[in-house]
Amino acid sequence: CTNHCIWNNDNITDIGSRLWNNGLISRGILYITDFMDNDNTLMSYNLFCERWNLDSNIITPKSYVDIKMAIRKFNCPMVRHRDISRIDKKDSLLFFKDASKNVS
Repeated sequence: CTNHCIWNNDNITDIGSRLWNNGLISRGILYITDFMDNDNTLMSYNLFCERWNLDSNIITPKSYVDIKMAIRKFNCPMVRHRDISRIDKKDSLLFFKDASKNVS
């Protein structure tokens, strides 16, 4: 499975809304695996903040839940290319759309 960038991605949405967080983007937190622990499961809010040295000014617990839900919605173990437990960290998409849908 490709390590998708989660920001403004048509396939990784929270109830139809694309995700965007300038604070996380500016810190290089871009990919699904940035939200996963060593066991390939999604981290808790506290563990995520500890790992990336973040506080609630950068991401709130609610914003983090929105991201987790979007990743869980994308995850589909029955479909190989959407099974996040099979993500290859070396196979990361190195571009993403900005808030205006421009590809960077």
